[in-house]
Amino acid sequence: MAGIDVHDENLLVKVAVGKGDVVTWHIGGGREGHEKVISKLRQLRKQKRVRRVVIAYEASGAGYGLHDAATDAGFESHLIAPSCMPRSQKQKRQRNDDRDALALLEQLRGHLLAGNNLCD
Repeated sequence: MAGIDVHDENLLVKVAVGKGDVVTWHIGGGREGHEKVISKLRQLRKQKRVRRVVIAYEASGAGYGLHDAATDAGFESHLIAPSCMPRSQKQKRQRNDDRDALALLEQLRGHLLAGNNLCD
């Protein structure tokens, strides 16, 4: 599973297999960044013998490029509305890419591992 904070110039990716440790990747943005994320997730899937790869990122001006690349690779991809992410007023004022990517990963873990649906 991967929670990704997407910007035009960079991607901050928080990755974990099941309930395992979280690993952070800092990757350049744009199409090349999307391709690198997909490549790294493919490698991880092969290494860890994972059948299902799921990513999530907040809907933004970055569009559907990463979503399209992920689904083309056979991954499950979720674009989450920012309004669906639980945040305190303080967190809304003080955005943090690392915290946002981790929150997306934790949302995936909490919902998918429990068999629930993500925010519609």
